[in-house]
Amino acid sequence: MDVLYLTLSNPELHSTGIYADLLNALVERGHKLTIVYADGEAEKTFLTEEKGVRILTVKVGRQFGVSFFQKGKNLLLLEPKMKRAVKKYFRKEKFNLVLYATPPITFGKVVKYCKKQFGSLNYLMLKDIFPQNAVDIGLIKERSLIHKIFSKKEKELYRASTFIGCMSKANAEYIQKHHPEISKKKIEIFPNTMKVPPYIEKEALHIQTEKLGVPKGAVVFVFGGNMGKPQALEFLINGVRTMEGYKKAYFLFVGKGSEEGWVKENIKRRTNAAFIPFLPPREYQCLMEECHVGIISLDARFTIPNYPSRTLAYMSMAMPILATIDRTTDLWGLIEAEAGCGLCSVTGDLTSFEKNVRYLAENKDVRIQMGARGRQYLEENFHVSRSIAILESHFPKKRK
Repeated sequence: MDVLYLTLSNPELHSTGIYADLLNALVERGHKLTIVYADGEAEKTFLTEEKGVRILTVKVGRQFGVSFFQKGKNLLLLEPKMKRAVKKYFRKEKFNLVLYATPPITFGKVVKYCKKQFGSLNYLMLKDIFPQNAVDIGLIKERSLIHKIFSKKEKELYRASTFIGCMSKANAEYIQKHHPEISKKKIEIFPNTMKVPPYIEKEALHIQTEKLGVPKGAVVFVFGGNMGKPQALEFLINGVRTMEGYKKAYFLFVGKGSEEGWVKENIKRRTNAAFIPFLPPREYQCLMEECHVGIISLDARFTIPNYPSRTLAYMSMAMPILATIDRTTDLWGLIEAEAGCGLCSVTGDLTSFEKNVRYLAENKDVRIQMGARGRQYLEENFHVSRSIAILESHFPKKRK
């Protein structure tokens, strides 16, 4: 296949993650890959090549580190810039597959152009259901002008997509229920996957955690990744505060995002927790290897079924999961029933949160068993080869 991948994020093919792993796997399968990357920091639009992969960096407005209003404005301006860039650099070429994910939802006109110009199959990897997620947590008012604009963009993107790959069954059911105009034939399950690295059993090291002042013998619960409004960090910090007298558990918050300043400010007064800013991948990995339980947190107000990709990262490290989530997500079924790799409670329920923390902190054998089950489930269900097989199934004659 000749694949055109549209993205807001730096592809960073040398790194790991659900997107980098997928792109590298496509190349390893012998498919030709071209990436169009919308860069809010770029001074100009330019084309480069990295290990046989062409990367067109498009100068656009900033998407990160700006106000919500500015981000929305830049998202709307993003679409014509991306379309012009694709038209200028690739209009004489042919692509079998155009691949893209949400966010953003403002690629509708771009992928519509691609389908007309290249005769491509347009595949949407639905990772974010916007603008409803923003409505759920109060960032956008329902039926406001901005909501109507982005709802129109959402429908436009769905129409322009040949297939919509949903992360889970609940995701697919949500789209079918709220967008009945979409044919069921174009909706399928396309889960988050990764290139599963060989498992290396953890050594009992405490180099990083000792530097942070983690008490010896404490079980380390780690929240790693994006710190934004959807992660319900206020509840987590409140949970940390209520457990300050419980010495068997220690909490680490590692990452960056719109709420990192608030987290840092509220963590510094706690004796059972620490905040660590964004770390380079290798340092982050070393720190994670010294932690015992991974935390997943979602705002209780969500009516859309989220499926955080950090779940896979914890599974990969055979780390049990402590989830405080909404009632809509089907993470409940994954974590407690299908994989049996952790414990869940509803965000806002401090009693259940504390109960789950204590249980995991005081039962080492259970933690080890849950971690092992999560790792096995990952290997059997979320290997990147599954994503490649789904994409290639739409091109039976192109299969290698």
